[in-house]
Amino acid sequence: MGKWRRGAAALGRFVVVFGLLMAPWPGAREAVRSIVQGEVRWLAPWVAPRMVVHIEALNDSSHEGIDTQVSMADPRKIRPDGSVEVSGITLDTRSVAWIPQVMLLALVAATPVGWMERARAAVLGMLLVNGVVILTLAAGLAFAHAEGHPAWVHPVLSHVYDITVQNLWFSFLFPTVLWCLLCFEVRPRH
Repeated sequence: MGKWRRGAAALGRFVVVFGLLMAPWPGAREAVRSIVQGEVRWLAPWVAPRMVVHIEALNDSSHEGIDTQVSMADPRKIRPDGSVEVSGITLDTRSVAWIPQVMLLALVAATPVGWMERARAAVLGMLLVNGVVILTLAAGLAFAHAEGHPAWVHPVLSHVYDITVQNLWFSFLFPTVLWCLLCFEVRPRH
């Protein structure tokens, strides 16, 4: 019966921490959006050099989660009529950046291990999750700026963009796998 109680306690801790962190706290959504937009601004010159990148908040009632529009244009390719081709992506910053972090922190908080192990898993996990968030944003920018890449790169970037940005399941799956790797030892059976 002890395993069931520990399991129920861990599940309860997970639900409480996840619920508290996902609650619609005043200003939280705007803060996450602002941080992600700052990361995109930082990444843009590295991923899409010579492109003019415009990032703006997006309010679309038909897609409430999508809150950021990233548009790119190459100023060297002005058409005779003075226009320029614009490409871009839209982001749900909460799904791309906030949910993976919350998921990892809630899982680590629920894990029945000592506080030092939880702290180590939380710090290392957050570094890794944020690294994946940055790679996700970079893949999105590279996908939107497909020119100059070999032909085989665009389908690869398209799949990476679909998996990491367009599908919400990645925001839950990646931190769960990472949590398993950080918090549980795999011991060989003798």
